Amino acid sequence: MKKYISMFTAIAMSFGAVSFQLVHAETGVITTEAELVAAVTSGGVYKVADDVETLDCSEKQLQVRKGIELDLNGANIIIDNDGFNLQNFELTVAIKNGSITARESGSTYAVKAMAKTPSVIDLENVTISGAKNGIATANSYSTVNIKGGSVSGITAGIAGTMGYYTIEDSEVSGITLANESTLKVTGGRVNGIGNGITANNAASAEISGTEITGNTNNFGIYWAAFGALSLTNAKITLDANGKGVIHTNNSTAAITVKNCELTNTCSTANKAYLFTSNSGDAAVITVDGGKYTGVNAINAAAKTSLTINSGLFSADPSKYAAEGKAAYKNADGWYEIVEAGDMPTPAPTPDPDATPDPNATPAPTPTPTQTPTQAPAPAQAQ
Repeated sequence: MKKYISMFTAIAMSFGAVSFQLVHAETGVITTEAELVAAVTSGGVYKVADDVETLDCSEKQLQVRKGIELDLNGANIIIDNDGFNLQNFELTVAIKNGSITARESGSTYAVKAMAKTPSVIDLENVTISGAKNGIATANSYSTVNIKGGSVSGITAGIAGTMGYYTIEDSEVSGITLANESTLKVTGGRVNGIGNGITANNAASAEISGTEITGNTNNFGIYWAAFGALSLTNAKITLDANGKGVIHTNNSTAAITVKNCELTNTCSTANKAYLFTSNSGDAAVITVDGGKYTGVNAINAAAKTSLTINSGLFSADPSKYAAEGKAAYKNADGWYEIVEAGDMPTPAPTPDPDATPDPNATPAPTPTPTQTPTQAPAPAQAQ
């Protein structure tokens, strides 16, 4: 028996990566940078050891060649220029519970999927920071699922030149989409370094319950795509003079805005734009419900269609009210889109210069009550 064990040990020692997986059976335990490099190369299920806080791979390449499930167990992985770099294989990569941080000199990507073979990337409760782009996909349509955690980048958290993204309850520092990329965001926040979200080509997005902000002198959402954009219960905030919270640029997209809150906090009231477009735009925008602080400024030369079915507005939206609807100014100064037939009839204001109607029934003259000249004498006691 000892002879066979010795033979097995000798074989295991002669194959570094193989011995690592065999020693740790079903779940490999990672304690060193070299072991992490071996793990992403050979694939499998791994967990960073409990007493490991940081693995500095800034001078190593994390080239992912096999499917891997990696529990960072609270550890921080310091990456090189390309971070977790998925190679040209059909891979499923799952990373959870930890941080991925760019090296001091900077990194281009924290998670990179730019091979011609698409992969699936699942990130759960991972904090990504410091790189030019937190996650970047191109050359094929990889699927990226993000749950919890945060993804930040110096230029954008996510650069989806080509990719299918699903994001749930996460914080992302700006998102760019192109080609036929798709985006579904539920909850969480998108805080743009520039625009909150930028889309081009045939990109499309479905956003629900998410808070979005654009940086000063940028847009909340810049939509230059012809793919559909759906916003439901979203809150989009911008502080930009002459920039729109939602700007459509040469777009023909169908855009629906339902029960959202859009605000431009620019101190110059007539430059605090909500919906804007360029002259070549032809997007079709429909608004149902919500609250909108700012003014609409669709380019007069554009073919953009903005139709408002309902909602509250700080500035008069009458120009864009749907057919059969009208804007009624409430007592608090907000305009509400209502059915035109339900508009209250204002009370007529008398014209002081008008000639009195001789046939009009005069108003009754009130009878004055006589005021006593003195108090009555008190009654005599009997």
